[in-house]
Amino acid sequence: MSVVRPMVQWKGSDATGTTTAAPQATAPAASAPPPADDFFPITSGTGRSPDVDAGVCPLVLHDVKKVTGPNRFEPGKEQTQYHWYFRLADDTDAAEGTFIFYSGLSLKSQKFLTILTALGIDTSAKGFRPSEQIGKRVQGLVELTDRGYPKLVNVFPAA
Repeated sequence: MSVVRPMVQWKGSDATGTTTAAPQATAPAASAPPPADDFFPITSGTGRSPDVDAGVCPLVLHDVKKVTGPNRFEPGKEQTQYHWYFRLADDTDAAEGTFIFYSGLSLKSQKFLTILTALGIDTSAKGFRPSEQIGKRVQGLVELTDRGYPKLVNVFPAA
């Protein structure tokens, strides 16, 4: 018993098996310019933290920024954070650098609650003005990273 299989029609051929001429390709309209060859400098780092030993040190809020960027926990979505910049209390122009402390925007963020408490901001308030907070004193707990750099790990009200 023999099995009859249907004849396969190949791309570019008609039902008889003879090839047909391929349609003529049209030239693309306007092509996009090639991407710019950006230059990425290699630096030793622009941000720097004050060079202090591990322990508690007096700090002053130097700046606050609201930053929106990619959400590392939900790829494809964005997240907004506050970046809190603290300088050493005796470094009025932040020449030694600043510590950056990141927090969320809601009372669900433990770091946000910690900063509000350290700055004396009422958590039942509807909001706050950063300009009224800059210059306020706090204390910061600094630890050294595994590479020996100082890192701000907590803030609390000034004594």
